[in-house]
Amino acid sequence: MSLGRLIKTVRIICGAITIIVGIVFALVFTNKTQKLIDRCTEPAVATVSSCSEAYRQDNDPVYKTALDYEVNGKLYRHWIESSSEYTVGEKVNIKYDPDEPLVCILNGAERMKPVHYIFGGVIIVAGIAMILTAVFSKKY
Repeated sequence: MSLGRLIKTVRIICGAITIIVGIVFALVFTNKTQKLIDRCTEPAVATVSSCSEAYRQDNDPVYKTALDYEVNGKLYRHWIESSSEYTVGEKVNIKYDPDEPLVCILNGAERMKPVHYIFGGVIIVAGIAMILTAVFSKKY
């Protein structure tokens, strides 16, 4: 096998792997989000008790926020990471799992499902592009 054919084969395999990663990402994260949405059915109002800025490895800011809420007279604290800053004392609508009140989601978590599909779709398109450029490349 010539070097050109080997490179083309490797590019096609990398494209196929990228497509599989995109599909898995879209399905797994959407499924995890849906399970959390299904579990967290009881509404509550949480109070932001702490919000501090941190940085990811890519130097983008992320805010670590503590949400305090009460269920049946017991106080719970749930930590979230967010790209937006919250104000201490701010009220936030959440839903919690009635069987395990420490598990909660912010209202509007349902909107995250399309993000997983879109991001997975972008990865799939990148994989397809890798395969097509390898197949139709006249360089090899």
